[in-house]
Amino acid sequence: MDGFERARRAGRYAYWVPGVSRSEMAWFYGHGSFLLNASLVEVSPLVDIEALAYGCPVATTRYALNHALLPRDTPICDPYDEQHLTDQLQSRPARLVPRAVVDAEQCRRDLVESYRELMNRVAR
Repeated sequence: MDGFERARRAGRYAYWVPGVSRSEMAWFYGHGSFLLNASLVEVSPLVDIEALAYGCPVATTRYALNHALLPRDTPICDPYDEQHLTDQLQSRPARLVPRAVVDAEQCRRDLVESYRELMNRVAR
């Protein structure tokens, strides 16, 4: 058994969630101590953004492209570094004030503008 597994089993506050349906995620974000996203391959993890919307602190993977959207003090973990993951599992970060880190209206405007640009290129 590796160090991560030992820490998970011994940790009073660690609970491994192997899979949760979309309809149940809000409950986990609203009640969980924090989200440890130790993904080996991640582009832009929606789970980090969703967790913050419910006030759930996040420790995210080094292998994501969404770091600019997260609070400056968000811990970044290397999923290949067993000791760092163990340390993260033993932490007890404070709950956060729920916040939206993505501006939905700005996303809509950017998407519409992208479509306009594409339509203009095709029309030429």
